[in-house]
Amino acid sequence: RGMGIRKNLPSPDRNPLTKTNQTKPASFIQPNRIYRKNVASPLYLMAGGTNESFQRAAPILRDLSISLRHIGASGKAAQVKALVNMVMNINTAALAEGLALGDALGLDLTMLREVFSQTGANSQVLKADGEDMQNRDHACFFSGAHAAKDSGIALSLASENGLNLPLAEATKKQYDRMVTEGFGELDKSGIAELTFPHRGQKA
Repeated sequence: RGMGIRKNLPSPDRNPLTKTNQTKPASFIQPNRIYRKNVASPLYLMAGGTNESFQRAAPILRDLSISLRHIGASGKAAQVKALVNMVMNINTAALAEGLALGDALGLDLTMLREVFSQTGANSQVLKADGEDMQNRDHACFFSGAHAAKDSGIALSLASENGLNLPLAEATKKQYDRMVTEGFGELDKSGIAELTFPHRGQKA
């Protein structure tokens, strides 16, 4: 349920995402556990490091995961992690707004989610969070506070590379608002509490 990759990053001087990281080659593993409601599926693993170190670890990692991918040099898996979570967070915020507007228009949200699932609005986020947003079921698998932090990591990478990412910036502001208004420990689906009419109180 949710596709976020959760891992505490090292201190800034050892952060594998930064261009200035000069630590010696190693294997960085970022696990991504894909959740269904109340059922945890096996791990999706990405690894960054030398090919030699990856090949040594691969037999064990394959036994632990449903999918294993060598991303590249040290730090590259952490960068992919940041991008996965950035896109996931944007999708989650967009879904909350679409469902909130449907609710304000008096549409049946179950019907609307089904239409979304059969059109270009479909996404893994819709499968993971759509029903929870509708029912205000925000049991935490990937928190709003984590989403705010990870959106900030992606924006830092964008700044380092001279990119302007307005959607990521707007999403970061929404997740920061979640934290400020006391929803930060809810699942990221709790961003819907900021957009649905007549909400704004903890479910």
